[in-house]
Amino acid sequence: MHAEIKIMRSSVFHLAELKAFERRLAAMEACQDAALEDLSSHQNQTATRQEERFADFCRTRRMGMSTGDIPDSSITASSYFSDRWAPAKARFGINGNWIPRRVNAKAEWLKVDLGQESRVYGVITQGRPEIDRWTITYKLSFSTDGQTWTTYAGTDGSEKVLTVTVPDTSS
Repeated sequence: MHAEIKIMRSSVFHLAELKAFERRLAAMEACQDAALEDLSSHQNQTATRQEERFADFCRTRRMGMSTGDIPDSSITASSYFSDRWAPAKARFGINGNWIPRRVNAKAEWLKVDLGQESRVYGVITQGRPEIDRWTITYKLSFSTDGQTWTTYAGTDGSEKVLTVTVPDTSS
């Protein structure tokens, strides 16, 4: 009987140790959850700041389409409706635009020769709100020789189809 009491005391002691261990484990898990939440919040704040800096950079760094630094002769297209809507009218922020001969054709393209190798950080598009005409999607391709073209790809390696946010002109 004396041995049974020792085993029971030992079991009670181990049970107490186990409960204490479970409390410490729960406290560590709570601490880890708080740390992960803190890290996630910090990452979100960092990503937001990076997006803001990138947007600022894009607003202030112009490639020359809106400033006129890129000459009209460096802007060509697959076709255009008439001289009134020639490729050079594709500049952002001017009163005009490029209109291809076949408005709904998927094979139409606009090419801008930047004059030198350049890193492009963004593309701004504009439509014609007065007649509700917009480019909805497009692909961006680049070349160093004007002959061999590479289409901008997504993270999965497939050609990226860029989508334009079309403003609501109904009001």
